[in-house]
Amino acid sequence: GETDKAYDYFKRAFEQNPSQVPTLYFIAKMNHEKGDDEKARGFIKKCLEGNFSALCSISREQAQALADEFAEKYPDCDVEMQHGGQPTYCYILSVE
Repeated sequence: GETDKAYDYFKRAFEQNPSQVPTLYFIAKMNHEKGDDEKARGFIKKCLEGNFSALCSISREQAQALADEFAEKYPDCDVEMQHGGQPTYCYILSVE
């Protein structure tokens, strides 16, 4: 009952924003729980290409390109880019 309602909710959210990682994750999880691992893997793959927050307007590729640009401009510095893991900080770029 409730699982079907939740799945319908996440499917509608996916239709509105197909790159929102939390939505993709929960759809993947629910497909896995239903025994459809192939479909679950497809949504997990999309997670890796998606935006990690509705507030995050930069893609993983754009953040990595910025980190690469810093590393090239400042070869004496260590540059690292990490997923921030929260809605406010999509990516954390650290330079030492």
